[in-house]
Amino acid sequence: MFFINHSHLEESCDETHSHANKHEAHFLVALCRYLLQQGYSSNQIALLTTYTGQMFAIRDCLQASKTEELEQVRLTTVDNFQGEESDVILLSLVRSNKDEKVGFIKVENRACVALSRAKKGFYCIGNFDLLSEHSDIWRKIVADLKASGNIGNALPFSCQIHQDEMTAETAEDFSEKAPDGGCQRPCGVRLKCGHACRQLCHPRETEHKNYLCGEPCGRTIKGCDHLCSNSCSEPCVTRCSEMVDKVLPGCGHILKMKCSTDPKYAECKERCDKILSCGHRCQSYCSKPCTTKCKVRVRRTDWPCGHEIASIACSATSVDCTVRCEGDLGCVHQCSGHCGECRMGRIHKGCTKECKRVLVCSHGCAERCSMPCPPCSKACENRCIHSTCNQTCGEPCIPCRYPCPWECQHHKCYKKCHEICDRPRCNEPCVKILPCYHICRGLMCEAECICTICTKQYNGDPITQIFLGGEEDEDARFIRLPDCMHIFAVSDLDRYLWPKVFFHVILNKTATVDGCSKT
Repeated sequence: MFFINHSHLEESCDETHSHANKHEAHFLVALCRYLLQQGYSSNQIALLTTYTGQMFAIRDCLQASKTEELEQVRLTTVDNFQGEESDVILLSLVRSNKDEKVGFIKVENRACVALSRAKKGFYCIGNFDLLSEHSDIWRKIVADLKASGNIGNALPFSCQIHQDEMTAETAEDFSEKAPDGGCQRPCGVRLKCGHACRQLCHPRETEHKNYLCGEPCGRTIKGCDHLCSNSCSEPCVTRCSEMVDKVLPGCGHILKMKCSTDPKYAECKERCDKILSCGHRCQSYCSKPCTTKCKVRVRRTDWPCGHEIASIACSATSVDCTVRCEGDLGCVHQCSGHCGECRMGRIHKGCTKECKRVLVCSHGCAERCSMPCPPCSKACENRCIHSTCNQTCGEPCIPCRYPCPWECQHHKCYKKCHEICDRPRCNEPCVKILPCYHICRGLMCEAECICTICTKQYNGDPITQIFLGGEEDEDARFIRLPDCMHIFAVSDLDRYLWPKVFFHVILNKTATVDGCSKT
């Protein structure tokens, strides 16, 4: 039994209209932990206090410790503990203030209940100077305690193992002087494995049944003389991983390997000492089959192709000649293969460059030069006034089913839009007098009139210059192509151009009749 006197002031709790003393709360929780470290169980200890506010303060300290054993200790107020007992009672009296108020704890009945609950051990903390000054019962109690030496400003305690005497005035004294419940000395007990316990002095588990020794094992591994590298509490290793030099039984070379490795299963990493038929040393490992193709770099000048190679593998043959072939492939490109690949020009490597040949649709082929040209995959350019073809250029167009729109004041086509027109070409001459006072030499049904005297081609030549032969006719009529803006004689287009255009439209359906770039 011991009473700890202090002068730390209390605090008022507005929520509970009660009082709390943090110094007493922390001290009792630290003392409770110390008692648990001595071997007491949580159901043997009870934490009592005279105020509800202090009970909540102690509860917060217990939860902050995050120790399951501490959280299981009974915590309640003195009024709620009437008629009950516990082996060890830890009591907090709380009251300590400048107003010198001691509250209901001065009542003799309350003091009797608070001091009579313990069966084996009793520890009480409070401001006993204040209590003895304002309470007759506490004045007598304090006088008896001083006479028996059971009261003081610090709690005396001693180490059960080393008998060191210590005192605790604050909660921090327990964690600093007895972190594991003993003292600050190392335990030092010799374990069954022969090592000493490296923990600080601890009164609990003195037999060390659950202690795991962390010292190096130190035992010799079975099958060799090396020491086990595991900790003492772990099973010893069965295969030694120490790196040692061993002699290989097949070749006699020395190889560094793990101690537990059988050398007859190891592969020798030394280079083979045998000499190949070419005179060079074998380039393989000692444990591997000898080299069949010598990789030593040599100079070769004796090949049938006549090429000279400054540095090539000794085992290379004429098929390995790396000189560029540059043979003619029959296309516009040269062979990109090597002399050995092309068998000295007898079999050339297929051309890998882009073909770029012009297809019948006038688009360029995008495949490799050595591949057959596939159907054109570009968007179809065929169109009419009704719609546009959405197929690729290499696919057949869907025929337009609308009536042909080609008509003028003289002729009309009665076919479908996709069919060949059945109307003749309208070559009716235009008889308009132009602003230049010359007669129009164009066609009546064309939108643009043409003067052969005032108008010239883009290159500065007169329109009547001989090109296809029809320009020199006295009654020649002319037409301007809207795509290229060049002017031609109508008779020449009738004779040379229009049949080819229609044939191109029927077979390839990508040409347009309103321009000369597709002819």
